[in-house]
Formats: sequence, C-alpha cells, structure tokens
Amino acid sequence: MDLSRCPAIQAAADCLAEKLLDPTVIEYEFERLWAASSGPEASNEISRSQDNAAKNRYVNVLPFDRNRICLAGTATGDYINASLITGDPAESESLALSQSMGSPRKISSASSQASSPSSSSHQVGSSSQQSSALGLSTPTQRPNSPPTSPPKTSPSRAYIATQGPLPTTTADFWQMVQEQGTAVIVMLTRHIEDASVPKCASYYPAKVGDSQTFGNFTVAVQAAEDYGTDIRRRRLLLTDMRTGRQREVQHFHYHRWPDHGIPSSTIPIRRLAHILEQGIASAAAPPGPSAIHCSAGIGRTGTFLVVDMMLRRLRGLDPKDVNGGRQAVNIKRIVAALRKERAGMVQSLAQYLFCYRAIKEELDDVIAGKSNRIAVVPLANGDASHLNP
Repeated sequence: MDLSRCPAIQAAADCLAEKLLDPTVIEYEFERLWAASSGPEASNEISRSQDNAAKNRYVNVLPFDRNRICLAGTATGDYINASLITGDPAESESLALSQSMGSPRKISSASSQASSPSSSSHQVGSSSQQSSALGLSTPTQRPNSPPTSPPKTSPSRAYIATQGPLPTTTADFWQMVQEQGTAVIVMLTRHIEDASVPKCASYYPAKVGDSQTFGNFTVAVQAAEDYGTDIRRRRLLLTDMRTGRQREVQHFHYHRWPDHGIPSSTIPIRRLAHILEQGIASAAAPPGPSAIHCSAGIGRTGTFLVVDMMLRRLRGLDPKDVNGGRQAVNIKRIVAALRKERAGMVQSLAQYLFCYRAIKEELDDVIAGKSNRIAVVPLANGDASHLNP
C-alpha cells in the first residue's frame, strides 16, 4: 500500500499538524487536563496506610486502590506501588478484578520521606492493515464484586506503570513480574541522576554472566546488546527458587531521558516503542502486562505510554477511515484516561508537547517512506561502557 495516499494516515497527520501550528491550543489542553478530577471513586487509601508508606518512593505518587497490582500474600502484605494500565479506566478495573479472582496472576483492583520530583506546581496526587512501520494493545478489596463485562484487553496488551524499585522493594518487584507473567520491562531512568540523587535501586546484575538474588528470585543476565547508543537490551533469566521454574524476561533500558524533561529527539522513543512491540511478539508464551517504569512512574513513564499506545492504535486503523485517523491521535483523551488509572501521568507541558511531536514525526516518516530511520537492528555485542547505565 502507498501510505502517502492512505486517507486515514494522512488525516491523522493533518490533525496533529493543525494542532502544532498553535502551541497555545495544546497548552490550554494540558491546563484543562490538570483541572480535571480523577473522580470521587479514585481512592488510594491502601497506598497511604501506615503499613505501606515505606514502600512508596514519593509521598504524592500513589496507585489507586481500584487498579493497583496486588502481590500474592507476603510477610509484608500484598502492596506494591504499581498500577494496571489499559487506557480505559473501567476496563483496567475489570481486567484487574477478573485476573485477581480467576488466575494465578494477582492483578488487583502513605507517605515516605521523599516527595514527587514534579517540575509542575500541580499536586501529582490530585486529580493492520496499516504498515508494519507504525509501532502501536483486588482480592482483599472487592472479593464479591465480579466484573460487569469481560475485559476487552488481553494481559499482553496491557501495561504495568510502576515506580523505580526501592532497595527494600526489589524482591517485591520481581515477585510482581513473576506473578503477572511479565515478559518485557522498560526502564526510562538511570539508577542515579544529577550526580547523587537515587532514582531507582539496582534490581538486576550489572554484567553479562552475573546473577543476583532478590528474596525468592534469582536474576541472571544472559546477554546484552545495544540499539544505537542510548537503548540497551538485556536478556534476563528469572528463577523462582521456590519452584525452580525459570523463564526469560527482556529488559530494555533507555538512559538518556532527563527527569522532568524530554529527549532531544523523538527517534529513540519511537524506536523503543517498536522494540517493545517486537519483544512482546517474540515472547515464548503469551505474556502478561509489560512493566514500564522511570523513577516515580508517571512523567517519563506516562509520556512513553502515550506514544506507544498511540502508535499501536494507528497500526490498527482502517486505511480508508478518515474520521478514525483523526480520532486515533486524540492525545488529550488518552492522557485523561491514563490519569484516571494513575494520577499525574505526563507531568509537564514539555512532555505533553513531546507526545504530539513524536506521533506527528512518526506519521511524517511513514508517509515519506522514511520508516527505516527508526530501524531496530541491534549493534553487535561488545563493550557498552559508553552507556554508563
């Protein structure tokens, strides 16, 4: 198909171009998003409880009770600062509840010493038929409330948005990965930023061939390879020492995204979205939700999720559906939906504008036949010290 003549793709690109002509329109959208409430039903009492306060990296970045991830009973409880994300709040709640009730995966429907590193004055706690070149899919709380309808999103097309693990929650993190069947992890922060500020505890070994134990789980790095100079893929072997069961988890680390800021180019983030799609497709078995994290799990994480979800929607368009093309790039709607699943997603105006630019530039490349500009062929294995993760 000649994508330069594809009505749906062209309509989507034109819609974004029109918005980008007047950035004040986008700024107004963003301010309206901050003014919108997450709804009176969006409680986060569990994450604020005294038992769970020390498990939160920031006092004002907390998962909602209705779609938080629940761990199978541990000595310290079932809490982890992580949220199930589908882009549809009602759907994520339904999927969370149905999985927590009907499968080993325990997706469920307080303050620490630090506060969110928000660069905004807003309080975070408030509230294909197309081308393959395009890259965009609680047991203790509500035990007697079955979902009103079957979830539309399979676990492999959902996400888990979570904070960077704390030194005291690395074992919980790997328990979540195991129980949810997560096959792909995307890391969007460095362990230390601004010379000395901790953003994420080390939760995997530093070198190929090394292994490390976190609670009941051992993690070994089997291989590593680079995509360009800013994305590193690690093949991890996760072993549940209670059962001896082993499986591979792919870990993708983009390490040049400044906290509160944006990358200098949209290309690495678009490349990462394509790589994530490949990672899911190559999983040995149908995977559970992909785990996406930065430090707080809302700014960089939310921005990446918008880009990835938008590209996936575009890939599923009817090529002739002009109205569908325009609706597929309604960035305001998807950010609003994400904030109903995890408060504060996409923290800054710069990040919100970045979403517009990333999707527009991807569409421009596809229309112009430049999709190879974001090729995902890894570099040869070798020294990667330049990555300094």
